[in-house]
This record gives sequence, structure tokens and C-alpha cells, in this order.
Amino acid sequence: EDAVIDAVKKGMQSVAEEGTASAYFKDYPVQVGGKTGTAQVTGRPDNSVLILFAPYEDPEIAVSIVVERGERSLSTGPVAKAIMDEYFFGSTEPELDDNPNELLR
Repeated sequence: EDAVIDAVKKGMQSVAEEGTASAYFKDYPVQVGGKTGTAQVTGRPDNSVLILFAPYEDPEIAVSIVVERGERSLSTGPVAKAIMDEYFFGSTEPELDDNPNELLR
């Protein structure tokens, strides 16, 4: 139902503007909706999870990030912001890196 979807989207907007992802998206030029999470692993450091979409009113991009042994949004936030920056404001040619495990600089 539309009311349920609207409630979820408003919650995700709140996460980006006031909650756990706000350090990266509070004053972002494009309105973002997101949700952070922690996947607990017994006997190891937790994994960090972030999903987001933008622009809020008419989404063009959705991103899901999982950082094994990440430290909450400290690990996922900068990666998500770099992806959004590249998508909305970056060059048309991606900058390649010698490290195949690193998506963006």
C-alpha cells in the first residue's frame, strides 16, 4: 500500500538527514534516502551495511554496500558518498585504480 511505502521512504529520508547516515548526507545537494545496519557475526567484528537511493522524490540510483568487519557508517558512509558524488557530479570517465578491490577513490 502507498501509505506503507511512504512511511518507509520517510524513515529512510530521516536516516540520511538526521540519523546514522547524516554525517555524509545531511547537507548533500541531492536528497537521499537510506538505511544503515549492522550484521553481527559471532566471534568476529560486525559487518556494516548501508542501502540508499537518490534523488528522494524520483530515484535514479540505488546502492547497497556491505563492508566486512566494518565500523558502522564509518566504513560505508564514505563509500556511499563517493558513489553518489561520482554519479551526480563526477566525470563521465571513471578513474581506474591499480587496486581491483577498491571501487572509488
